[in-house]
Amino acid sequence: MGNTGPRMALSVMGLIVCCLLQTILSLNPEDPNVCSHWESYAVTVQESYAHPFDQIYYTRCTDILNWFKCTRHRISYKTAYRRGLRTMYRRRSQCCPGYYENGDFCIRMWGLQQGGEGRGTPGKGGRAVILALGSKPQVT
Repeated sequence: MGNTGPRMALSVMGLIVCCLLQTILSLNPEDPNVCSHWESYAVTVQESYAHPFDQIYYTRCTDILNWFKCTRHRISYKTAYRRGLRTMYRRRSQCCPGYYENGDFCIRMWGLQQGGEGRGTPGKGGRAVILALGSKPQVT
């Protein structure tokens, strides 16, 4: 039981490193096309607590039938460990409505554009035009 402290410290460090890597390798929250929300998740933790137990001890007393020895009880506590669930919160980034995620960027999705000789002719079908950041849509 003496190794639970370092083991717990390593698991906490692992959780911190995991969260930092997720933050570094995800969408940039400063990007105007990135929206964020808070989400909760459960983490299993090992926690210590004081476990009560009955401790029996003997004292001298005037009881001649028990050879002047009396039994006494007292509640003592020892450290015990238990697993529990702790709710944690993290900020999640995702592309705002009208954008889709492509790697580490949010790219604008344009609506349906009618095709056919540069005119919006009904019945000619349509195609989805996707505009990458910094580029202009091509009109055909």
